[in-house]
Amino acid sequence: MQQILSRCFLAIALVLSTSPIELRSQTGPGVPSLTYPANEVFTVISTVGSGSYGMAMMLDGYLGLLRSGSGLSLYDISNPYLPVQHGSTLAMGLSEPHTYSQTTAFGGRHLVVVRGSGLGGTGIGIWDLTNSAQPSLKINYTVPGVTGGYATGLFWMFAQGNVIYCPAGSLGLFIVDASHGSPVVAAQIPKSALGGFNTVLAYAVGNMLLLANSDGGAGFALLDISDPFNPVLIHSNPNTSIPYSGQVNGGQFFVAAVSNCINCTGGNNGSFHAYEIGAAAFSVTSSSGLPSRGGSVVIQDKYAHVAASSNYVKLNPAQPNAIIVGQTANPTIGGDIDWVTPIGNLVALGDDQNGATKLVPHQSPPD
Repeated sequence: MQQILSRCFLAIALVLSTSPIELRSQTGPGVPSLTYPANEVFTVISTVGSGSYGMAMMLDGYLGLLRSGSGLSLYDISNPYLPVQHGSTLAMGLSEPHTYSQTTAFGGRHLVVVRGSGLGGTGIGIWDLTNSAQPSLKINYTVPGVTGGYATGLFWMFAQGNVIYCPAGSLGLFIVDASHGSPVVAAQIPKSALGGFNTVLAYAVGNMLLLANSDGGAGFALLDISDPFNPVLIHSNPNTSIPYSGQVNGGQFFVAAVSNCINCTGGNNGSFHAYEIGAAAFSVTSSSGLPSRGGSVVIQDKYAHVAASSNYVKLNPAQPNAIIVGQTANPTIGGDIDWVTPIGNLVALGDDQNGATKLVPHQSPPD
C-alpha cells in the first residue's frame, strides 16, 4: 500500500487540467498582454457568443467555446473588449459541455467531447483538429447501455491516451478502448466496486484515477490504473461534500460543492474545499463558503478560480480558511455561471443558462 501511495503522489504531482492548453505552436493572436485598470478588475468587459456554454479552452491562439446542443466556436480575443469570431463547427451534437479532453493518441490532434441531448450524454465524439477553425469528425460512439441524464448518463469523461474513462452515475464506470479506431467498452466496473456511490466525475493522472459523485450525492474514490482496464480501489469515502465538479492539482482534489456551506447566511449556497488525495478519509486542507452553489474550480498559480452560479470567486487556498481575493456577480438575470477558465489575467465564465460567456480580468498586470 505504501508503494502504491508513493506512486500516487508522484503521479498527482502532475497537473490534471481542464484549463486551456495549446497542443501545437500558436497561429492566432493568443491571450492579450494587457494591464487592466483597477476599476475593471472583477468586472465583465465583454460577452462572447450567445446561448449556453461550458468549459473554454485556448486552441491555436484562439479562445475556444463549447456551446450546449451545438459545438465549438473560436474567437480572436486580441481585443478582449470586442472578441471576433474566427471559425466554428456547430453540428457536434454536444450535451451540456462540462468537460473535454485533447489528445494526440489517435495520430494528430483530437478533441474528445461528450455527445447527447440535454444534461448527461450517451456517448463521445472524437474530432480531428488539423484545421481547428473547422474540426472534422473522426468518430461518434454511443456507449452501450448509457441512456443519459444524471443517474445513467455521461456528465463527464476523461481521455488518457487511447483510453477514455466514462463514469455513468448508477451504472458505474465504463472504460472505453479507442486504440483501434473503433471504440469498444473494454470494461464496466459497477459502483459497488468503486466506493458504493454514483460515479459522475473522473480524473486520470498518471497511474491514478479519482472518481467522484456530483450534485446528487457525496463520495470520492482513488483507484490504481497501472492496468488501465482493471482499476484497483485504493480508498474511498462516501461522506464528503457534494461536488458539482473539481480539479486534481498537486496531490489535492479541489472541489466546487453544492453543499457544506461555511458561514453562509442561508439559501442554496455552496462551498469550496481542498482535499488531500493520499489520505484515506480525503481530509480537508482548506475551505470557504461560496455566495451560491459551486460549479467548477480551476487552479492557476496559487489561486483557485471558482464558478459559483450567481458569482465568480477567486480564492487563495493556502490557509485552512481560504481567503477570497475578489469576486464578480453574474449580470445575467436567471443565469448560471458554472464554468470558469483562467487565461492569463482574464477568466472566461461559461453560463449554461443562456448567459453566453463573459470575459473578466482577475488581476491588473499580465500573468
